Amino acid sequence: MALRLRFWQQGGPSTFTEGKLGLIINGDPAGYTSDTELCLKAFKSSVLDHSGILHSQWNFSHGICDYGFWPGVSCWGNRDDVQVMSLMLSGAGLAGNPFPAGLSKCGLGLVQLDLSKNNFSGLLPPNLCQMLPYLTTLNLSFNDFSGEIPLGLKDCLFLHSLDLQGNRLSGPIPPYLATGLIPHLLSLNLSSNSLSGPIPFPFILNGTSLPASAFDHNPQLCGLPLTLPCSTTHHHNNHLIEILVPIAALLLLLPFIVMALRLWSWWWQSHSLARRTQMSASFHMFDGHLRLSWKNLQQATSNFSHANILGVGGSSTVYKGKLANGKVLAIKVLQSSKAVHSSDVEKQFMTELEVLGKLRHRNLVRILGYCYNGQETMAIILDFMAMGSLDALLHNQSLPGQQINMGWKSRLYILRSIADGLAYLHHDYDGKHCVIHGDLKPGNVLLDEHLVAHIADFGLAKFVGATKTTSVPLALSRESVSASKAQWWSFGYTAPECAQQGVMSRKADVFSFGVIMLEVMTGERPGSYKLKEGQTLADWVGTALASGIVDDVVASGLKVEQNWKKWDAQIVAALKLGCKCTSYKPNARPYMHDVRSFLHDLAHKQDLIGHLSEMQQ
Repeated sequence: MALRLRFWQQGGPSTFTEGKLGLIINGDPAGYTSDTELCLKAFKSSVLDHSGILHSQWNFSHGICDYGFWPGVSCWGNRDDVQVMSLMLSGAGLAGNPFPAGLSKCGLGLVQLDLSKNNFSGLLPPNLCQMLPYLTTLNLSFNDFSGEIPLGLKDCLFLHSLDLQGNRLSGPIPPYLATGLIPHLLSLNLSSNSLSGPIPFPFILNGTSLPASAFDHNPQLCGLPLTLPCSTTHHHNNHLIEILVPIAALLLLLPFIVMALRLWSWWWQSHSLARRTQMSASFHMFDGHLRLSWKNLQQATSNFSHANILGVGGSSTVYKGKLANGKVLAIKVLQSSKAVHSSDVEKQFMTELEVLGKLRHRNLVRILGYCYNGQETMAIILDFMAMGSLDALLHNQSLPGQQINMGWKSRLYILRSIADGLAYLHHDYDGKHCVIHGDLKPGNVLLDEHLVAHIADFGLAKFVGATKTTSVPLALSRESVSASKAQWWSFGYTAPECAQQGVMSRKADVFSFGVIMLEVMTGERPGSYKLKEGQTLADWVGTALASGIVDDVVASGLKVEQNWKKWDAQIVAALKLGCKCTSYKPNARPYMHDVRSFLHDLAHKQDLIGHLSEMQQ
């Protein structure tokens, strides 16, 4: 009976260490690939086996990786494709110079290599990480390796642990070890070598500083965390020429550098001024009846007075503005608009704003126009919503801790309004594209004087959080867009796949809508004190639905309504829909046109029930 390790791969070779290891029993060695045998034979032939362990115990007449015949070897894969996963041969009496070239035959499967406490010598190969690109553990300690630490080690992108202590390695510590170029490196030991020069500072691995013990017993190393400073006379004398030569060269070149900088500065200021002047002059309004300038905005907001602030976000401030003709506007000033001023991003953003400005739906906040003030500050002109945000309404910000008294009909009407607007963005914009909101939350749902909900900031969040290294379509997509983990995502309202994989899609917006739906129905935020640690709003509501007792999760402000229990079936249906929208898997969530239809049907049933109730009274 053969016992071997099997590794279940999750998400490709880049996530080897995130899989699950388990044991499987297999008595049939047939079907093992020749690549695995080639790996072990090549390694065996490239080392000196002074102890005879490999010669006596690596028996190729038995199945590769059969338990008891392959000390130090673990394998992974299925019976038709077994690969060597780890070689753990510490203290096995092995030797060799140069480094065992046979390891190159082990390819992509080998993730752990421990050759510590042997007698290997010579230089570390510069192409080690090309030979074994998915190493997570490399332990070569207590051998006799010499020479410098190769630059090629920076290509071991999945390395977690690197132990090189107890060798004769010399030269400086490569800066890449301290700068995060090996992104998953958690453990490093370079002690007891002949390394020299200053230790790179700061030397931090995944947020943790290395202790002095990682560098001990390298007499020529200096700097923190060791006690030997790098400003000693010896160090100064050794490097005096190295310091003076570049300084002298810099002094000779300095006049030319200054002249070049002045010319560049003059050209940039002229170009930037012309561009900003052109922008300021091209104040663009989508509403043909409005004619505004930056001066008009200053006058309307009393020079952007604090008294006129309607809300402040992570990247913008919204002001209330009243024009001379009495019209009231909302003016959103982007605080991070310097990010726009690369020509490509700027052109893309203007194109997207032109598209968004033409969207017209009763449940969207209209974008009336935009402008620059000539100093890289941008304002977007919006319709003013008299009742403020849904967040403020639900949580009664004038009386913190108290819920607003709002009946079932009003709550359903608000949810239906949001669903109408979001379904338009997702499905009704045109036949080829959809508009992904990207940051749907109660703070981005505004209410007019009739409690009609209007979605704000649609398609703008992705611009505000975009970086120079991420190209993100700001509004339009066929289905989804990819982005880095962005600063605009809001706690509790962001779909899991956004936070984990950086994927924004229509289904991510549906998740956000589901959370809003549950918040409207329960009166509780995603981070409510009523939730247990690790529990989501959907978990809390789902538990109540499973028990058949929903009174405890229904908003107290809803229950103030007389005879609210007559809506019990509709309330339960709405809670179930909210939970469905917040399903962990995107494919399990409905599309917004289906959600819209369901809520309209629910409202129709409510009207019928209400009419019957009135007839019975």
